[in-house]
Amino acid sequence: MKLLGCKRIDTVYISSSVKKVRVQTTGLKCYFNDRDYWISSGNLNGTIKLE
Repeated sequence: MKLLGCKRIDTVYISSSVKKVRVQTTGLKCYFNDRDYWISSGNLNGTIKLE
């Protein structure tokens, strides 16, 4: 599959002393140009351990 493009949502800088973060999103969707439809990427809601 050929990469057609991308879009950065945001950039977050986290101190190296932080060991875990909570991430929460709602309503994220992806559009597939080669298939001509939208698909939900799902909602994220949880803790991520940083290493």
